[in-house]
Amino acid sequence: MAATGGLAILVDEKRVNELLQQKSGIKALLRSAFNTILFVCFLLLFTSLALSEPRNKMRAFEGFLRKRFDEASPVRLEEVQSVDGFWRYFNEPWEHHALIKIFVGI
Repeated sequence: MAATGGLAILVDEKRVNELLQQKSGIKALLRSAFNTILFVCFLLLFTSLALSEPRNKMRAFEGFLRKRFDEASPVRLEEVQSVDGFWRYFNEPWEHHALIKIFVGI
């Protein structure tokens, strides 16, 4: 009785040997080289994109946010040492906060 389904290929020794040769042949070597080259290209692209960020603009924006949320707030962020301190920082009268004045237009 002949094997049926997906196991039928394992019965044919000639076909199994062909598949093993294909796997270890020049095609596999070329495929591996292509994958390696593709991965190196990805790494170079990712690194170049990460290094080309406009850091001076990011730092200026960080300074702007820090000034608005930390220095102009009723409670300084460095004073927050506990959960209660966080909620005090979060729930202080926001009507005095500089960002609210900007958004509301006071």
